[in-house]
Amino acid sequence: MKWKWCLSFFFFWGTIHAQKSLELAPFDVIDSTEIGLQSSFHVVFDSLIAAPIQSLNLVDYLTTRSSLNFKNLGPGLLATPTFRGGDANHTQLLWNGLSINSPMLGTIDFSTIPISQFSSIGIVTGNSMNLYSAGGLGGGVLLNQSANYQDSYVQLSQNISSFENYSQSIRVNQNFKLFRMPASLSVNGDLQLLSNRYPFIDISARPYDTLIMQDAALERKNISPMLSFMPSKMLNVSLIYWYNETDRNIPSPINSAPTVAHQSDVVHRSMAIIDFIPNKKFNLSYRTMLEDNVNAYSDSTVNISNSNNFQAIHNQADITWILNKKLKIRSQVNQTHIDAQSENYIQNEVGNSLNAMINAELHFLHDRFLVELGSRYASFNDNNSVLPFGGVTFKPVTTVPITLSASASQSARFPTLNEMYWQPVGNALLRAERGNLMEIGLNYQTRTFIARASGFMGDYTNRIRWLPNGGIFSPINVDYSISQGIDIYLEKAVLIQNHSLKLTGSGQFIDARGGSSKKNTKKLSYIPQLSLNTGLEYRLKTLRFNALYQFMDKRFIANDESAYMPSYHLTSVSGSYLLSCSKHAIIELIAAIDNLLDWQYQNMPWRPMPGRMYTLQINLTWKR
Repeated sequence: MKWKWCLSFFFFWGTIHAQKSLELAPFDVIDSTEIGLQSSFHVVFDSLIAAPIQSLNLVDYLTTRSSLNFKNLGPGLLATPTFRGGDANHTQLLWNGLSINSPMLGTIDFSTIPISQFSSIGIVTGNSMNLYSAGGLGGGVLLNQSANYQDSYVQLSQNISSFENYSQSIRVNQNFKLFRMPASLSVNGDLQLLSNRYPFIDISARPYDTLIMQDAALERKNISPMLSFMPSKMLNVSLIYWYNETDRNIPSPINSAPTVAHQSDVVHRSMAIIDFIPNKKFNLSYRTMLEDNVNAYSDSTVNISNSNNFQAIHNQADITWILNKKLKIRSQVNQTHIDAQSENYIQNEVGNSLNAMINAELHFLHDRFLVELGSRYASFNDNNSVLPFGGVTFKPVTTVPITLSASASQSARFPTLNEMYWQPVGNALLRAERGNLMEIGLNYQTRTFIARASGFMGDYTNRIRWLPNGGIFSPINVDYSISQGIDIYLEKAVLIQNHSLKLTGSGQFIDARGGSSKKNTKKLSYIPQLSLNTGLEYRLKTLRFNALYQFMDKRFIANDESAYMPSYHLTSVSGSYLLSCSKHAIIELIAAIDNLLDWQYQNMPWRPMPGRMYTLQINLTWKR
């Protein structure tokens, strides 16, 4: 079914009359939302629902705002994260507290997930992941989709970009009474059609020619309705459905013969959440999720056609109990059952996971000193681990908003179903990956300024990597790897009369190595030693201007450091203007230029990325 939301704009555009007094909303500075261990590095991007609707996916959003890096095959193609030297399956993606990483692959394609349906996005490191899930040796990204009982609105967006790329989005929220109960119904959806016919320089053979990318089209459909209601002041119930469908052609690398490959992903997720909060000291939350995931891949050139499917049911209960001013207890129990089918398995495979976590926060010296201690029991089929974690936070001077912190944890990732059962190379004897993580940090935070710096180190054993073995790639345990470095995050907001300025920046310096022993290591592939991004946002009443800069250092692409991808710099700018259509309707006009300097670069070998790209977008917001 083709969505025709863009037609709505022509109807509303005809109602525009003389412009009235109108101003952009003030800056949303990150609040004190509690996420992860307070003694561990974390970043929260909140108030996303209040922000103008955006057509970005998770890759576009996080690349320019955090120290997460992505192995990106190109627009519309696979994009998976690497965080603090970890592999793609070392970053857990959680939706309302439940992991949506594939139990077959261990990871998830971040490029298929739009951000418009989420109210906040959080980033936590490996030390905090034991609060939520096992497997996050690098860290995790937390997607929160929550009810809005305050506002009723309709938001529509139409986006037109270079290279025959289009997208449409809708966001609706309606508050009402459901049998006298406060209720909220929201619908978030988007349709993205990307032809990706961009020019690139073919460097695979001399003379270098400029060609047009072919067979890289993508169509993504995403919709998520949510019904929330409050049977009482102590009880909130949310029912959410999330449908995501992606169809894409996969072009071959430019140094190989053209192939005709196609991939189709269809995901249904249904979640129910019950929150019981009888008072400020006790909180009980139960959530359950059903997931049906179908991944089909075909390549007629090499005669490959297979389908990988799984169904999963998650059940999780969380309790937070504040016993007194000095002690808070958090606990969690999670049970997951998985049925997986693949033409590359001998038989259908089953996965069963049981997790339990308990964490205590102890406050001393009038809340100047905080101790966090916890442990997680994690199991998957025949594998299990007990994973302790904790940290300390100290505020030296009560009147100065500076805190010092240190945290540590043990982490584990169990082999995925593909790693164990994929024929003919699966290895059911693989051992669980294990990590010992340590972190020290310095944090300064006021209402208008945030500065966070964290030094980290993690050493890993039994790391699972797919390496050549007799002409084919197979999963094996690598003896040793170590990652150490520094994470930095900055945010500064300035308001001078009608002028608002916001500066953001994040960066990471990392030395990630692996090998047969501590004395015999090489740089790990596809991990940049240095990555930086900065942002500038200026607002004056109805005008807004944004500038973004990103630097990616060189990345080795061979385990012996014999070949690498060169570094690159990217700059993007955008501007927007607000128009008042009526008392309730607002239109925002946006123009943007990505890769302003037309940098010719590749994020992955022989996978050229787009040059300069122009975008025009129109957003319509109607509020009651």
